[in-house]
Amino acid sequence: MRDALLSADTLLARIDDMGADMLDEPARRSIERLVREVPGGLLPVQVELFFYGALALHDQHRVDDILASSATPYALNKHELFWTSLYPILRQAGYTLRARYTPGWQHHGPQQVNDDSSFWRRFPEARPLHPFSFRAVPAVSMRTGARTVLKVLHTRRGHPNANEIDILKYLNEEPRRSHPHNICVPVHDYIRVPSTSSIIEPELSIAVMPALRPSIRFEDCVICGFVLHGIKQLLHGLAFLHSHGIAHRDICSKNVMLSPSGPPFRVYLIDFGLASKFAPQSLPQRVTWTGGQIELPEVPLHSVWDRSPVDASVRYDPFAADIFALYRTCSMNFERLEPFFEDLYDRMRARDPAKRPSAADCVRLFQLEFERLPRRCFYRATFSLRAARIVDGWAGVAHSLVHRALAVCWFWLFGDTA
Repeated sequence: MRDALLSADTLLARIDDMGADMLDEPARRSIERLVREVPGGLLPVQVELFFYGALALHDQHRVDDILASSATPYALNKHELFWTSLYPILRQAGYTLRARYTPGWQHHGPQQVNDDSSFWRRFPEARPLHPFSFRAVPAVSMRTGARTVLKVLHTRRGHPNANEIDILKYLNEEPRRSHPHNICVPVHDYIRVPSTSSIIEPELSIAVMPALRPSIRFEDCVICGFVLHGIKQLLHGLAFLHSHGIAHRDICSKNVMLSPSGPPFRVYLIDFGLASKFAPQSLPQRVTWTGGQIELPEVPLHSVWDRSPVDASVRYDPFAADIFALYRTCSMNFERLEPFFEDLYDRMRARDPAKRPSAADCVRLFQLEFERLPRRCFYRATFSLRAARIVDGWAGVAHSLVHRALAVCWFWLFGDTA
């Protein structure tokens, strides 16, 4: 990743290509100071948001404050300037970001010593936003106190992620929103990003979504019955998306989220940035590789680090690709229940995309296996008591046993209706 970071001179040249060379001298000087003095590097995909943030901070007369804090420990990084520039705008819309992004914030506590992990629990505001998660930040609704996530969406036609806002709006409209098999993350609100004095229209919008919990391969599900409940939701949800001509194109464990409370959990798919929507009459479709976390047999990539395809001209079926990606996402959970579901995952992982079942067929095959699964398999633990003892001692073992007992009781009483 470090090799992909832009140098200060390269970053300034890219910003000039985006129109900075047309700015007045004070604005250009502000941008150059932020580029050269704020810590952290930028990836090429982060330049557009940095450019907007730098101009917004210039308009708000906050550049000097940002640079003053840059000399202090745990200062804001370049990829965070977009969010601190939006802080006053988001408050007007009714949402507040964490204190790190308030105007004038600086860390006044001690520094981390000897990689002390408790430091981040005591001073969470010192932790910078992860550079790979620069498009989304946690927030709180000032009206309800609910935890939310704010994600920036690109609305400019021709942008690689421009489809995302249209697909999110489509899936969040009734009657689709209330369909029981719609697993698209709910969007509560959209906030238009205003123009700066130098940019007429940034063509950006902020989606307000609920805060969810990572799936972490469904480990939090406690017993296999709840894992299967989650996989069943994923299969039904993918069939729902495909029935509307939508291919997600980036299904992976980090894009599968769970409801905050549970088990049982409600499963959601997030990040439709690479998704495509096709008219039913235009199917079947073939697309070229635009990215994704899981490598497909039909689109070999150069390496783990170089995610570009060996042959960029290869066209593939995005719906069959979703099936393979979902298998890879759930494979560890399927393997816990061998030999059950063996026929299903053998078909889903077929190297020949034409031999993979459709999402609707996956639902049917899953249901057939589910119905012949012995009852005892539902109550099998998803965790090891030995691991719990190593991590948390005997208290961890006791905690795990209590949670498993409660999960077994719930599933025994209500599992058939889950």
